[in-house]
Amino acid sequence: MTPSEFKDIRHAIGWTVRECAHVLGLAGTNGADTVRKWERGQRPITGPAKAAMRAFMKLHQQKATERPPASDSK
Repeated sequence: MTPSEFKDIRHAIGWTVRECAHVLGLAGTNGADTVRKWERGQRPITGPAKAAMRAFMKLHQQKATERPPASDSK
């Protein structure tokens, strides 16, 4: 996963840098800094973070394609 792919996934899901860091279990300001460094290519993205982001993206895509239940307001 490239830094731009990571950032694209984060944007597609609609997370801020801080929200992404929180969901990935990265603590405080340092966590947000880590995400920023990943997205700039200044630090390698860890394997677990890559796997988690791919999984979150898959869930996001599945939710986007689900149809809402038919209204039963007759």
